[in-house]
Amino acid sequence: MNILKSVSRSFFLSLRLLPLPMREPVSLAYLLARTSDTIADCTAAAERKSGWLRSFEEALAGAAGADFQGLADHTSATGEKLLIRHVPELIAAFQSCPKETRDMIEQVVRTIISGQSLDLSRYCEATMDHPKALASREELDDYTWRVAGCVGEFWTRIGIHTLGEGFSRANPDLLCEAGIRYGKGLQIVNIIRDLGGDLRQGRCYLPVADPMDRAAMIAERAWWIKQAKLHLAEGIEYARHLRGRRVRIASGLPASLGLKTLAMLEAQHGSAMSTRIKIPRSEVYRSLAALLASSLSRPAR
Repeated sequence: MNILKSVSRSFFLSLRLLPLPMREPVSLAYLLARTSDTIADCTAAAERKSGWLRSFEEALAGAAGADFQGLADHTSATGEKLLIRHVPELIAAFQSCPKETRDMIEQVVRTIISGQSLDLSRYCEATMDHPKALASREELDDYTWRVAGCVGEFWTRIGIHTLGEGFSRANPDLLCEAGIRYGKGLQIVNIIRDLGGDLRQGRCYLPVADPMDRAAMIAERAWWIKQAKLHLAEGIEYARHLRGRRVRIASGLPASLGLKTLAMLEAQHGSAMSTRIKIPRSEVYRSLAALLASSLSRPAR
């Protein structure tokens, strides 16, 4: 839990709320995904990052001798350095999971890595002066599936696997579809929130013809804010279909925080896109308290 707390701020609260049978595999999956995210975001050259991602995938598949030498030197956050030091233990914990659980974790982590690998190839030559944008809304939708929508599906599958009807009595396929849209919505929030920082690195996830065209960026940003609102509203509805009180609150908290973040982003009116919005810790706890007092505290049928 010390590693989890060091690399996650609000999601750590969701993980702590989960019943133990679900919490353990979800926490492990999160830390493995966060490891690949640390690799993809480190300061090393794209080629070296791609090599580390391949080594990480091979380690998940059971290959011995994965070498992440030097990775910690390319990360600055204390939590990420701690995480990297514990990669061998995370791999060992993953390999000791029951096969069905291991397969679900491996599938979601591999899907996330596929999105990160696409990023490395797409933006390898992009710079702040010559940013590159995604080609279409469909391309962005695919990216949000790879790095977050798949997490909504995993959350649903692992919940059903570990808790059975204690997780939900809703149709599993329909619940997975809602979970996918929920995950996509959370990633859209991240993209809009990080727009300025990404542009400084030459990355533009919004599909515009010219990332330097401010009017086009503002219009596209507004369109995706509306999409994110729809997805996160479905995330709240998703949580209402879950049966355990702790699971409902854990599942609904990211949507609640995401909607608050969108409200703050809308208040910018596109005039301060370079300013990164961050929900204060006090607001995170207020949101948690509000959910505890809301209809999400009442059991689903």
